[in-house]
Amino acid sequence: MIRIGEPATTIDTPLEHLTACHRRVEDRLATLTRAADHWRDAPEAALEAIRKSILFLDSNGVLHTMDEEVSLFPRLRPRLTVEEAAHLDRLEQQHHEVESVFSELKDVVAEIAASPRQAIPLETRYQDLVIQLCGLYRPHIQFEDEVLMPLARGILDQGELENISQEMRIRRQRTERDPSILGGRHSPPGSSKTVEYPGAKGVLQKEDRLLGMDELARRVLKMFIEMGSESLDLHTLFEAGGNDPESRKRVLDVVMGLIDSGHLESRGSDFYLLTSKGRSAAGCAVGVV
Repeated sequence: MIRIGEPATTIDTPLEHLTACHRRVEDRLATLTRAADHWRDAPEAALEAIRKSILFLDSNGVLHTMDEEVSLFPRLRPRLTVEEAAHLDRLEQQHHEVESVFSELKDVVAEIAASPRQAIPLETRYQDLVIQLCGLYRPHIQFEDEVLMPLARGILDQGELENISQEMRIRRQRTERDPSILGGRHSPPGSSKTVEYPGAKGVLQKEDRLLGMDELARRVLKMFIEMGSESLDLHTLFEAGGNDPESRKRVLDVVMGLIDSGHLESRGSDFYLLTSKGRSAAGCAVGVV
């Protein structure tokens, strides 16, 4: 929801986009809170409002966390003091804590959706979980708005912000093509599909089977072995696309996929680090025909 008097934000301005997403999260938290007042007089409307709010947090909310943990935090961390880096550790830990409570809340809502007559007995549990969720989210959001975002604005240059924008855009394009990147989290409670709800970190740790890996992804990993370096810049990685212009265009998309799967880690300034998981896969990739 765009508030009157506030300019619309887009991914072209990534820090402002992340801040605007905080407002949308707060809107959904408010909806989850208000819905508890209508279990008795309008149960269907209450459940529908809850489903929509959870759907947002299970899609946009997950992407928001990935934007922070994959694109923003790694670019900031090498340039922070020990105390400032500890703040990032705390924010990531809070993401886990939020996910734990959120997962339990979805279980309760799923029970209610399966048998609406259970809404009243589960009302107190639902309210307690929403209060816990709000209690975790609100100070987390406040810290990011008041401390993290000003810090990021003082550290990141325009080129880095443009790279973050590009990564965020590709991340959304990839999830449109393959919603399973969100780990099945996009199915709201009460839907006919049975899903699991892994934590945000779990979303970033997808199962990696070398034989199922794209050929271009294997070539990108092999670049690190062939160059004898654990850190390469994007310009060098573009060479994995060879002379084929379309393949070269796909390299950035592939790099983002390897970051999301834990094979690479963004280190800022368009440099990418081969992780231990990536080293293992890269060693195998060398021998793949």
